[in-house]
Amino acid sequence: MTDTNPESPTQDLPFNLNPLEITDPAEIQKAREECHEQLNKRYQSVLKSLLGGGYLNYEDDQFILEVCKDRAHPELREIAVDESQTLKARRGAAMGLLYLGDNFGLKIISQLLDLQTPEEKSSTLLVLHLHGWLVDFSEPNFRKKLLEILSEENRKVPHWAVDLCPFYTPPKEQLDGRQYYGIPGTEEKLTEILESGEPGELNEILNNLLKIASTARANRAIFHYCYDIRSGTFRHGLSDAVWHLAKLTDPELSEPIQRSIFDLVFSDQTPQIDRQLASRLADISNPKTIHLLEQLLVKRMEPGARSNLLRGIGNINPKKAIDLVIEYLKKEPFSFYRTMIYQLAEESDFERLLPYLKEELERARHQGAPEIELINFCIDKLGAQGREFIDQCLDDPQDYGTFEYWTVRQHDFFRFTEELYQAGILQTSPQNLLPTIMENIRRRKTRNYNGEEAYGGDRFDPSEAYSFRDAMYCEKTYYESLFPDDEFAEHNFLIYKLANHSRGKLKIEACAEEWNPVDHEEIKYVSTIKLVSLGKLYQVQTRNAEGPYTGTVFDLDPVIDLLNLVLEREGHQERFIDLGLSDYAFGIVFADPEKFVPLARKYKISLWKDTLKAMEERYRELREEKE
Repeated sequence: MTDTNPESPTQDLPFNLNPLEITDPAEIQKAREECHEQLNKRYQSVLKSLLGGGYLNYEDDQFILEVCKDRAHPELREIAVDESQTLKARRGAAMGLLYLGDNFGLKIISQLLDLQTPEEKSSTLLVLHLHGWLVDFSEPNFRKKLLEILSEENRKVPHWAVDLCPFYTPPKEQLDGRQYYGIPGTEEKLTEILESGEPGELNEILNNLLKIASTARANRAIFHYCYDIRSGTFRHGLSDAVWHLAKLTDPELSEPIQRSIFDLVFSDQTPQIDRQLASRLADISNPKTIHLLEQLLVKRMEPGARSNLLRGIGNINPKKAIDLVIEYLKKEPFSFYRTMIYQLAEESDFERLLPYLKEELERARHQGAPEIELINFCIDKLGAQGREFIDQCLDDPQDYGTFEYWTVRQHDFFRFTEELYQAGILQTSPQNLLPTIMENIRRRKTRNYNGEEAYGGDRFDPSEAYSFRDAMYCEKTYYESLFPDDEFAEHNFLIYKLANHSRGKLKIEACAEEWNPVDHEEIKYVSTIKLVSLGKLYQVQTRNAEGPYTGTVFDLDPVIDLLNLVLEREGHQERFIDLGLSDYAFGIVFADPEKFVPLARKYKISLWKDTLKAMEERYRELREEKE
């Protein structure tokens, strides 16, 4: 074995964190066989999971199919159409095709639904439901089949079908930008079923109709299902359907609902108003209900609820709401009213809010991070005074990270992307980048398993993955509670993923990783990574994470050093550059350092090596203070 990296081995450690190249032909062939054997073992495990149940639990399992796509795709197609296979195996193969982006899988599932028992149908629809965001529901026969299933007498079958029918709609089929629209005819079918059913038996139908209800007929069906107009009472309490009706513009449906809601809230049945109830009441605010919201301010309520009531008043009369808030700030924390202030306050309110803004910024500074929303609010809503206040209060905006620096200094994100594009780091021009970014932001909001918004937020950090899009890989890290004790990070699959972002520069033939225990005071396990590229073998070792994390957190530095050694030996100028995003995520840019690093410095993009140096310097200062 020959070590051609002069910096290795790592001194005084029972493992080698510096990458090396191995030139022994026997070692190279042995590593190649080990890599293929390990990958085949994982592929067989993934295939077994698919054919046995039809779904995959982890993204890495899904990625295995991508890595083995040339083998997996024809194999899954063959199983899916093979009538000698079990229906469960064919369904699993069809789901595998959907994971690979082949909608032929949905055509197979449509055929299988005709052959399955009610229990099998229910199971198939559940599998689709769990991973519905992977599916393009445009296959005509499948759409028709789902609508037919809604009417089946065995209620176990329609249970999951009713969730799929109004599912997330591809952008080209959306109406007025609505993410929920679903299969044509869904609203009419759900309305028909709700009209004919007995109250209390059709909650699934109701909940899904709420997502897409747009016609007067649908809303009337919801009204009669939820509300007894003779007694003025709700059949199912203050359900989501009731609040939906209360916000309608049709007064015949909304006004009796609103009257009944406020009668209930003012009654002894609701002695205390919680935050959610207050938020719902704010959502239905209008000129006819604003005086009722004012009366409720004197009732007992949990912290934060009053802010929501004030938001409802502010929807109709912003000035009155802000006047009330400033009075409450004299005796209650700013945090209770933060969101409402950020929404409603104007430049003319700056002087009155200034003492509280200073307190809030100081509180945030004590916690080690600036108040992002406050900075945005001062800059966006409080004019020149607000910008001057932020500029004076932040000693050095560079210390607060990328997002805050850009916000305070008002850098133009698209000027930055133009420079990246001109440097050849981005392959997509800024003119074409914005629609992609906004599409990814929207898809991030709807990526949950049932099509609901998983998380929101309209702003984006310039350092996040969807901003760099074709030049960057980004991933979250994980806490210990999410994984069994014997789970370890799979750096080999991270390497495959990063290679996908090298624009074809890295052509990894094989990569394998093996974890083993090690005798060390702090490090319990060490992995050995072997990578074969262009007939050469490279190797490095990584550690399991320390402290509150498990080994499922990546040990990035050795991985990045390994890939960069490969790039260097193969004559490429580009390198993988680790960004210092946060404790919970990492981002890696593939670029020529001579082109990217100056731009990162200019726009204050945080680099991990800079962050590491700053941390080491801070630890050194603390040690000196103690001594």
